[in-house]
Amino acid sequence: MNRAPLLKTFVPLAVAMASCLAFVAYTVPREKWPIDDLALNLASELFGIILTVWFVDQILKRHEQQRWTPVDETVASVFRISLQGLAREAAFQGIAGPAGTLELDRDTLLAGASADAIYKRLSSLDRNQLSLHCDRLQSYHSEIQTLLLLHSQRLTPDVVSSVLRVLFELARTPRALMEGERHRDQLGGELMLNHQLDCGAHYASRLVDNLAELFDKIE
Repeated sequence: MNRAPLLKTFVPLAVAMASCLAFVAYTVPREKWPIDDLALNLASELFGIILTVWFVDQILKRHEQQRWTPVDETVASVFRISLQGLAREAAFQGIAGPAGTLELDRDTLLAGASADAIYKRLSSLDRNQLSLHCDRLQSYHSEIQTLLLLHSQRLTPDVVSSVLRVLFELARTPRALMEGERHRDQLGGELMLNHQLDCGAHYASRLVDNLAELFDKIE
């Protein structure tokens, strides 16, 4: 059952009843009231209605939360899987966590994920490896963006904000790397390549920081 129609119907009704009660109490002399203690009776009825609707609303709210709990857990799990893969790619952490586990904890993610460490790894990549790295980052961007569009209504505003920050850094990291790659074979291109690799490394480092923050929010 949807709580919205109940609340949308009750609130105007309660306001109307309270207004009528106030109007009667103000305009009609007490000795002319058709029923003794009319205001007291109406106030009691109004209070009872408010209490009943509030109680029913709380029951519906709890039921709705319980009904959507499996969905929320699935959405969080899907996001974690995608973000874990992105974290490994962005921080060059390989395909598995400690002792071959699939989970990548915060400390492991942040270890060696400074801009200097990432720059050294990027500098060691040849043209094909760098291109493959950029393709994977762009693929994760599309995947996470799609997940956000599909499931944003099941996420808290704080988590959505963190995902948007991840997408921002994730969009400009491969863009900087590809811009440097285009200058690799040009005159003076090595200097431009190194500059863009340095920019990409700083973006990737911030991306890893945002990922670590996001992991804490979707546990």
